[in-house]
Amino acid sequence: MKNLVYTKYLEDKLLDNKWTIENGVFIKRRKDTANIETIRIIDKNLAKINREYYAIISRLYYRNSDFKVQAFGSTYYADYHDFKDLYQKNIDKRQILNEVIEAVIGLQNIGIDYLDIHARNIIVKDNHIRLVDLDEAYFSKYANPKARLLLNLIVESIIFYDISDNIWQYLDVLLLTNKLASRESLSDSFKCALKGAISDSQFYSKADAFIGELMNEEVNAIIRKELKDNYPKLYI
Repeated sequence: MKNLVYTKYLEDKLLDNKWTIENGVFIKRRKDTANIETIRIIDKNLAKINREYYAIISRLYYRNSDFKVQAFGSTYYADYHDFKDLYQKNIDKRQILNEVIEAVIGLQNIGIDYLDIHARNIIVKDNHIRLVDLDEAYFSKYANPKARLLLNLIVESIIFYDISDNIWQYLDVLLLTNKLASRESLSDSFKCALKGAISDSQFYSKADAFIGELMNEEVNAIIRKELKDNYPKLYI
């Protein structure tokens, strides 16, 4: 981890913007929700995680006057794209989703809860992922559940991948899926997961099977037909 000075130049660059790119480094202004201790824990445990799954924060920018962290720096992955922007492309969603789950478990194993799980916080290149915004992960003090967040990502990316952008970030896809008659085409364990009746450990053991269920062409077609027939406004 490099400790660098938060210069007047950087301060001016970040005054009206959340981030900037300088010499191949993605520099993000610190938010109130940032967790410095989380970044340090990750830095100390890099040998215990698969670094390829993360946009590792490798620079802390300190203000000279009080030595407080004002910004974070990580490698800028210019050739990666947000997972959300790839939903309708020819990509291997099964591999991507399984890597996301592995990445979340990897952080969990070193005592970090990554809870800001959504498609804009996952960048992808050649069907491989990196999680971003590690500064907003949390030290695992209360073992926050992650199964529902991950299941939401699975269902959204495989079933709701082409819904209108202005609806995307507000739609509770698990609640809506659980209301569909076509949910009966899913396994009992999947239906329990939709209702939230599954632990993280149970979810991790079944996640790939859940992905497979939704990617089954017949099941996928049944669910998506009901969605488009009953909720056409989702696609406007």
